[in-house]
Amino acid sequence: MQQGACTLQTRIKSKAINDLEALLAVINNDLEGNGIIPLKRMSDTHFARFVILKELSEENGQDMRFSLVFSSNFDGSIENHLRQIVELAGEGLDKVYQFCEDYPDKPTPDSRLNYLRSHQIKSQAFYVNTVGRTLHQVKQDIQLREQIEQFLDQRDWSDYDVENLRSAIQNFVTKTPSLKWATPSDTKRKSFWSAGEMFKFAVIVVVGIVLLPIIIPLSLIGIVALRIKEKQDNRASDPVVKNLKRHPELVIREDFAVQNQFSAIGFVKPGWVRNLTIKIVLWGINLGAHFLYNKGKLTGVDTIHFARWIMLDQNRRVLFFSNYDGSLESYMDDFINKVAWGLNAAFSNGIGYPKTNWLVKDGAKDEHAFKAFINKHQIVTQVWDTAYPGLSAVNLANNAKIREGLWSTMGITEIEEWLQRF
Repeated sequence: MQQGACTLQTRIKSKAINDLEALLAVINNDLEGNGIIPLKRMSDTHFARFVILKELSEENGQDMRFSLVFSSNFDGSIENHLRQIVELAGEGLDKVYQFCEDYPDKPTPDSRLNYLRSHQIKSQAFYVNTVGRTLHQVKQDIQLREQIEQFLDQRDWSDYDVENLRSAIQNFVTKTPSLKWATPSDTKRKSFWSAGEMFKFAVIVVVGIVLLPIIIPLSLIGIVALRIKEKQDNRASDPVVKNLKRHPELVIREDFAVQNQFSAIGFVKPGWVRNLTIKIVLWGINLGAHFLYNKGKLTGVDTIHFARWIMLDQNRRVLFFSNYDGSLESYMDDFINKVAWGLNAAFSNGIGYPKTNWLVKDGAKDEHAFKAFINKHQIVTQVWDTAYPGLSAVNLANNAKIREGLWSTMGITEIEEWLQRF
């Protein structure tokens, strides 16, 4: 089962912003029992959030109204996900979306569902830490590790060699009714899924090779056009104000769990070159995230659970959401030190980004300028929920390895490494 990204954007009614903010605060302050939007009861949802995008007026006179964005990372189909929201929230949706335009005056389950469907927006790039790892599996993996650890704590195992100790664990799992599901069958399903996805990837590669005579000259033209535009932007850009002081409202919403949330929005630099470049880059990120970086690491970074990029307002702005482990400072340092070129490719088409060369050089290497850019564009996340607040992405991977190694064929060294996971 694959993971999906649900993003809903709705315009907020004039003068309703304060009432909506107050209601969202009630939800965020009691995620477990607020009785409005019961995010904790969503059986398919890893992370979810509500974010209010502020009203803006551009220099060209185009206004951007206040809007409410709901986003979630879920298992399965978007249709089933939306139906579950409607079934669980019901009248709670009415309380939230009464402050938004076009919400039905006399809502029914069908009209609520249709309203959510009609306000979906597409992500241009979507990253999943480990494709196919469902919330159900995460919870089972937690249960398996905890029960095995309880079993191991019951006695001294120093007189057992590693093979006999693993056999004792296997015997315990086999005889424990609550762990009846812990069988090797899931491994086969994952392999089948991987084979199907690799076939899709192979098709894309073949098509790319066939189109190389067209792609190469167009790419060269695009690179030259981008470099010309980049030089113009660098000459015209104002010096970056390296303000590293963060807004208190952002700080107080962080570090309540092992994970944190990040929401940011910014304008794309004007002109067709930048618009086309960011679309190509996000397409490449989405392709790489789906086929290459889908097993725990995004180009060496293993602290991200989910992330997405969404183009809004006729492609004039980009919205970015991330769910990650640790502090924001460590999150930024991780990327700067390991994959600054990737940050440049993804964000250098935004107004105010530190100066880059050839799209991927410099930019984020100016650490203070990059962090000041992030501070300026991060926005408040009014509601945020995580289904497993005590677990990092590394913890999830460790639990999965315990499950996968329970029945797989191993040598002595591999068994020793497996036992060290407890």
